[in-house]
Amino acid sequence: MNIRAELINRIDLRDFGEVSLHTGDIDGDGKIELVFAQGEDAPDRRASTGGYPHEKTISCVSAIDLDGNIVWQVGKPMGSGPRKYHGRGPCLVQDLDGDGKAEVVYITARDSRLFLQKLRGEDGSLVTERETAASWEISPANLTGQNDTCDFVVNDALTLHFAYSGDLSPIWEWKYMYGGGHNWAACDVDRKGRDDLFIGAGRYDADGNRIWFRPDLDDAMEEMGRCPHIDAVSVEKLHRDSDDYQVLWAGGKDVICLDPKDGAVIWRLSGEHLQNVHTGRFDPGCPNLLVYTWEKMLHKPSYLLSADGDVLWKKDLGGSASATVVHGVGPDGSDLMLLAPPVIGQPPYLMNHLGERVFEFPLDTPTELPTKAQQTGGHGWGGDTGLGYRLRAIDLDGDEKDEILFYTRKEIKVFKVR
Repeated sequence: MNIRAELINRIDLRDFGEVSLHTGDIDGDGKIELVFAQGEDAPDRRASTGGYPHEKTISCVSAIDLDGNIVWQVGKPMGSGPRKYHGRGPCLVQDLDGDGKAEVVYITARDSRLFLQKLRGEDGSLVTERETAASWEISPANLTGQNDTCDFVVNDALTLHFAYSGDLSPIWEWKYMYGGGHNWAACDVDRKGRDDLFIGAGRYDADGNRIWFRPDLDDAMEEMGRCPHIDAVSVEKLHRDSDDYQVLWAGGKDVICLDPKDGAVIWRLSGEHLQNVHTGRFDPGCPNLLVYTWEKMLHKPSYLLSADGDVLWKKDLGGSASATVVHGVGPDGSDLMLLAPPVIGQPPYLMNHLGERVFEFPLDTPTELPTKAQQTGGHGWGGDTGLGYRLRAIDLDGDEKDEILFYTRKEIKVFKVR
């Protein structure tokens, strides 16, 4: 199959762009809108984050359509200049009340205090607000068992977690969860009608009560000298012929696959700083999901693993790469990986399950390598500062094939894979 991609749209972000992009149907017309939440450093919360300068508060939210028209804007844009912005940021675009229109929830600061604010998706008007005490990310979960509404959890990047219903009423607050890390997962693995939470080294029920706990695996975690944490958690059905779930930890050092029932280790890949995993049906001849992971530092290996944890290949792809899965665009509807390594002269490219480049995008390439400090900080090619490309793959037109968005604070370039 000959893979090619065509530039189909360019969107000028003017002064309201950000390195974190949120998407959703905010007006119920069946089309996706794009939401940018510009943020600045939150009030210092050393007790909650171990001194991490990760938490942000939002000062400007802009919603646009796919033609670049501003639907609404709240706050004053910060401009497109370089500034540090780590992670997705404390913003969520989600249909919280089941009316078919996504609301926007974000965290802002006032008088050195943190407040959740909920905006109506159609026009950005304020619905309600509530004080909270964390501002790293906001992630959806079904904690109350109401299938027509949505709840969410706010965390502080490491340990503290707060749960709220869609109307911002507290479900529980001030839960300390060891090894909490940056990204966690919610999944109803027992099919009981409410999600369990897979946060840090444990599994918790919807009320925040611990089901199991694996602090003995802290040798797989990042930052053992300061605040050990698991960088990313996902819950997947890796085997097509089974309804059983598996939990994937990217510990910041090792990648571990666990049984969600009891936390037993199924397989483990040892590394130096394996910070994330992506799963997909990358091999058109294999029905199971494969697992892609990579070392954070330059010229360290990347890996493709089978669902059973077997290393299918280990290659130096440049390291420290921005990466995401592009669904449905490969042979027979398989998935491809999209990589943007910080390698001088190397443009972003699509990669198949053999680790082969199948298409290179006609985009600018890095002109200098990131320093070791920048690599350690996760900058990649200026990613956190907004100088290089951020990547997003999402089905914009409903054909079950992802479009690819390359964006900076200034512009989005949209490609269609043919």
